[in-house]
Amino acid sequence: MEPSTRFLDAFGEYERLIIAQRTQAALKAKRARGERAGNLPYGCQLNADRRTRDLNVDERHVLRLLHDLNGGGLAPDGRFGAELNRQGCATRRGTTQRHQYRRLAALPRLSYDGTVT
Repeated sequence: MEPSTRFLDAFGEYERLIIAQRTQAALKAKRARGERAGNLPYGCQLNADRRTRDLNVDERHVLRLLHDLNGGGLAPDGRFGAELNRQGCATRRGTTQRHQYRRLAALPRLSYDGTVT
């Protein structure tokens, strides 16, 4: 390995370390101000105060459909997305469901009042 390549590799590693430290510091500062940091769990939404979360009825409906499909013997593959699309269930961004969303079927069944059933 050439010395110049080792130098570039070391610089890249140092830069990744600095970026990680800045990100951690920014998230810590955000939490200290009482702001949220990170994604909301599927089935939840932010309240008007932008700090606390509440149930998202539409997403809870999708979770219930996924569990019903899984209980009906439908394999957790692309057919989940196809069935959700057939029933008119869009993603959070309003796009069609794809096979990547099948992991939602592994979540516990959540009722509309937030309890796990």
